[in-house]
Amino acid sequence: MSFVEKLSNAVSESVKTISDKSSNMVEISKMNLSIRKREKEIESLLIEIGEYVYNQMKSKNTVTSDELRVLVKRIDFLQQDVETLEKMVFKLQDMRVCEYCKEVFEDNVAYCPLCGKYIRS
Repeated sequence: MSFVEKLSNAVSESVKTISDKSSNMVEISKMNLSIRKREKEIESLLIEIGEYVYNQMKSKNTVTSDELRVLVKRIDFLQQDVETLEKMVFKLQDMRVCEYCKEVFEDNVAYCPLCGKYIRS
């Protein structure tokens, strides 16, 4: 293989690597935007719950769980969605999260650097 071919292959490989990293960064940005959107929606729903409880207690002195259940289920769904998106972001960044203490660390670690628990592969 000639020098020119080696150089061409090296440049081609570098361009592919840069392209892949750029693509990952775009995806990470999109996911982070989705996470923030869901977190704002959760915040809005929590405010809605607070206002509902306040108004019910002020007018009727009672709150029924059935009326709140729909909002609570929506918040739970959004929180699960945020957790899934965060895991996807960490995977794209070659990072992992300890299931026990929630520490973030590099993907190639077998034990959590904070709590010492064994991390499943």
